[in-house]
Amino acid sequence: MKQQLRPFFQRFRFHLDKFPDEETTNNWRLLKARMILSLTTTTTLQTPTTTTTQNNDDYLQEEMFKYVLLLNDLRYYHILYKKLEKLFNNHINSYILPFLLNNNDDDNDAHFLTKLNSSWQSYKVSMHLFKRILYNIELFTQASQKPITDLGLSLFNDLVLRSPPIKEKIFNSLVLLSMKIQQGDTIDLYSIKSIGEQMILNAVKKNQTIFYMNTTQ
Repeated sequence: MKQQLRPFFQRFRFHLDKFPDEETTNNWRLLKARMILSLTTTTTLQTPTTTTTQNNDDYLQEEMFKYVLLLNDLRYYHILYKKLEKLFNNHINSYILPFLLNNNDDDNDAHFLTKLNSSWQSYKVSMHLFKRILYNIELFTQASQKPITDLGLSLFNDLVLRSPPIKEKIFNSLVLLSMKIQQGDTIDLYSIKSIGEQMILNAVKKNQTIFYMNTTQ
């Protein structure tokens, strides 16, 4: 009996990990490519927005909306949730952390908080955008789950702000900045304030959903 049931459960697990047909799989691939493009073009300091850049951003958003609508089906929700979690996880590990932990920067510890704040603010912009785009899909969120975009913000806290190398760099940066203050130098207080607020929130809401997209600037 167990041998007879095993193929059934194997097929069931298969469908939890993959979309049921090639068309839906291709729609996910196209959505994923556009979400990655959106993430990677807003994670570093950007030049002022031009008309061409704005038009490209608008087109990218329209494309993402289109593919989200094609995937807006309760049957696909759990698969999509896992794939989006993996997408955010991979982006942080392959893009944000290498950018922050690059040891080739001149005076990197002194400017580290600016880099960290830039990455955090840009990542929040992406999550703002994804929250609007994924609104209909997030309606399927179960009580035991975090909404997808909240999950993305939690991953930043878990993988970046709680990372030992990042914590060490934050400490070294604060030491250098305190020395500059004593020397009468001008420092970037906004970066300290922004990252400090997020780390305090991270500690206070350690076991809760972290949703800090409306930070006062």
